Amino acid sequence: MTGLIKQDTASKKYSLGIDAYLLGQLAEPPHNIHNLSREGMRHLAEVSQDTAFLSILQGTSTVCLHREEGKYPIRTHVLNVGDRHPMPMGAASLAMLSCLKQSEVDFMLKITAAEVLSKFPNFDMQSMHRLVAEARQRGWALNPGLVFPGSWAISAPVRDPDGKVLGAITIGAIESRLNGERQLELAIPLLEEAKKLEKLIRNSHLRMRSSRALFG
Repeated sequence: MTGLIKQDTASKKYSLGIDAYLLGQLAEPPHNIHNLSREGMRHLAEVSQDTAFLSILQGTSTVCLHREEGKYPIRTHVLNVGDRHPMPMGAASLAMLSCLKQSEVDFMLKITAAEVLSKFPNFDMQSMHRLVAEARQRGWALNPGLVFPGSWAISAPVRDPDGKVLGAITIGAIESRLNGERQLELAIPLLEEAKKLEKLIRNSHLRMRSSRALFG
């Protein structure tokens, strides 16, 4: 594309062109999940006082799209916007895996094991099946400091209108703020926001279908 960059004739400086903008629009996350999640992420950060994250599934990895900071003075910053991690690293990965068939989980863990262990040789791959099974049973996943000791998180999956997993929303905190009792306490608003986001996605999808039918 010739319109990716443009040059100012006077200053000779370059800037992004209209085609770069169009590419960005095409690269927007599925179902506009990022924009639809913003209010819920702010609410979770406010309720928990910790850090709320939005991640999406991309192939065999998760990608962090958004991080919302709470007001508690000691927060976990191990995940930044744009960070990509192979399955099954992190609570978001476990939440997404809990939505897949067992054969799909087995396959995902098999093909990502080498990459995970190359980055984190001490990562406990053996416990992944148990954590995924527990996440299926509860409806939300727990990462008990498996990636970075002392950095814990709980996460709930988010599905598209067809029931396929799109991503996950997560509350991350230092270990002392995610003990057993507080996990259960924060799981309530976490699951509520996941359901709200799924409803927003579903309604957005229906509006898009109606518009296409009307103008198509």
